[in-house]
Amino acid sequence: MIGGELGLTSQFLSLVAPGQAILVGTSSFRLDRLMKYLSADGPRAYFTDGLHVEYSDLDAKQFIEEVLDEVLGVYVPPEVEYQNPRQYVDAVLSVPANRQRANRIYLSLMREVGVFWGTLLALKGFTRGESFVGRNVGLKAAWQNGEWTVKIIFMDHDDMDIAGKNATEFHPRAIMAAIADDELYVFGGIYCGQRIVGVVEYLRAIYRVDKEVNDEGTRLVLDALRSSHEQTHKELASNPKLRAYFNEKFLERLSDWDLVVAKYLAAKSEPDGLESWKRETQAFLNSRGYESWMINDYFCALDSFDYLLVGYSFLFKPSRG
Repeated sequence: MIGGELGLTSQFLSLVAPGQAILVGTSSFRLDRLMKYLSADGPRAYFTDGLHVEYSDLDAKQFIEEVLDEVLGVYVPPEVEYQNPRQYVDAVLSVPANRQRANRIYLSLMREVGVFWGTLLALKGFTRGESFVGRNVGLKAAWQNGEWTVKIIFMDHDDMDIAGKNATEFHPRAIMAAIADDELYVFGGIYCGQRIVGVVEYLRAIYRVDKEVNDEGTRLVLDALRSSHEQTHKELASNPKLRAYFNEKFLERLSDWDLVVAKYLAAKSEPDGLESWKRETQAFLNSRGYESWMINDYFCALDSFDYLLVGYSFLFKPSRG
């Protein structure tokens, strides 16, 4: 028997299989793969690049149909001969019943994206983009309430950070930077010269929606973001079971931050409003027991992430009740 730390480690590994985590009901049909598989190069990427085997047109057609089964749950086969991947996927989505189903599923998934991120935002939680990157978000066909539907599943939450009972302070400069990463991977954008495809962009590409449906999806995701954010705020204020997961001082700090941001956004629209706002905010935070470096952290966060706070200013408006 091996002694010392190495022996103890060996015994531990013999009893416990190492791993990040176990998630039940997740999907291997990740958004980045789905978009690739439904592209003109889809079958080649799967058979040639992935499996290193040759494939026929029949193989390619059956492969695309398997992927579409997961994306649509069920669909009406088009009355056309298979010619190539792009032509066949276009043909499937051109069938009126399939087009209507694709639009309906797309809109429901966009809403779910807003619900998930809005809830996380209300808690000032973040994942640094890890739970929203295309390789960690999947689509899964499911039989529910007597019909086939499609669910969006967010996976790989090992980098998710939500304050626990021991957290008493809120550090906006660090947290807003991580939230900005989530925003990038939700909606897409440029990071260090690299184009990042966001979740909503993947969904638009997979379901090939037109401008009208795309605009409706944008409205839905933002409405869901706002409503889930408001609902979570209400629960944090009134639900003892939810509040029990957090330190009371941390919840007070969250309220302070939301108030400071709301007044900051209002002051920006007034001539010389920011000067008086800064004096009032300094006095307010002093009265709340903030140290000077913490107050500076608030001001620095507002300056650094002004673009993000302005872009999501609707989250800091009074509840519509």
